[in-house]
Amino acid sequence: MLSLVDYSVDGAASLSYTRLSSDEYFQISSIPMNEQPVLTLSVKRLDQNSRLLSLDALRGFDMFWIAGGDALTTGILSRFPLPTTERLKDQLEHVDWEGFRFYDLIFPLFMFLVGCVIPFSLEKFQERPASAYSRIQRRTALLFLLGVIANGLLKFDFANLRYAGVLQRIAICYGTGAILFVNLKLRGQAIAVAGILLGYWAVLALVPVLGGTAGDFTKEGNLGGHLDRTFLPGKIMQAYYGYGDKEGLLSTIPAVATVLLGALAGRWLKSLRSDRNERDHDLHRTMLRRLRQDGHLLRQRNRRTQRRLEHRRPHRRKPLRKMAFPGLRVSQPDFSKAVGKR
Repeated sequence: MLSLVDYSVDGAASLSYTRLSSDEYFQISSIPMNEQPVLTLSVKRLDQNSRLLSLDALRGFDMFWIAGGDALTTGILSRFPLPTTERLKDQLEHVDWEGFRFYDLIFPLFMFLVGCVIPFSLEKFQERPASAYSRIQRRTALLFLLGVIANGLLKFDFANLRYAGVLQRIAICYGTGAILFVNLKLRGQAIAVAGILLGYWAVLALVPVLGGTAGDFTKEGNLGGHLDRTFLPGKIMQAYYGYGDKEGLLSTIPAVATVLLGALAGRWLKSLRSDRNERDHDLHRTMLRRLRQDGHLLRQRNRRTQRRLEHRRPHRRKPLRKMAFPGLRVSQPDFSKAVGKR
């Protein structure tokens, strides 16, 4: 993106074109010229591959709450025992089962941001998806390994190890979403999102649990908890839902859709940025052409000024005129008498 263009004659004239807004408006200022100008042109452009600050800001907001912003905010609100602050404190806790609060949106927002950055790093592989597989698999395996290590893998107590977790879900959803992104076009990705969400609803609503009924959404009888208890290796921790795992098998499927929604948003942001860069590039070329014209005019003006200075006759100092004052006589003093007396 074009930020500033300076056209100057060193020590002499300067035209500064400063961008005032996202539209093509500039402010021009000039300085008088000297006799021996040297034409210079300085162009400063922002890197087109620089980070998207809006994504960084939203990621920072999300990480604030993940890293302990809820405890800090709760401590501040506890100093003001009012009904309003009590309701705000409730929003910083997860619901027990049904519904959601503000804090229940923090992790889904992070998954959405994981998808947002996929177009910026993997869009170049859409013409040759196979070349991106090793990169995706490496990142997925590393994230999953770090998550299992954080859960106690190095204790080597595999029977009591929790295999599910936050990093494990990020790894699985990133890997699946990235592979779908490099292999599907925009329409295919939108269809995949709709298919995943509708399929997840259909499975929960229509598939009965063994010994139960279809459409059971209770903590004890839902299909997701049953699959975790049956197929998820390791130990089901009471602190992470108890009847299954919060980051269990079935609930990971809609999280893939969240990543794909983020990828769709990232593609849209990237297209807007590319269009703006193209407009700035056209504007940059137009401005350079205008600056060359202005520079030609400045050089012509300077040559004319230099020629006038060279052909001008040397300045002669005129003698002082004698001034006559009628009726006034000035006699020359005689110093010889004074010398003689001495």
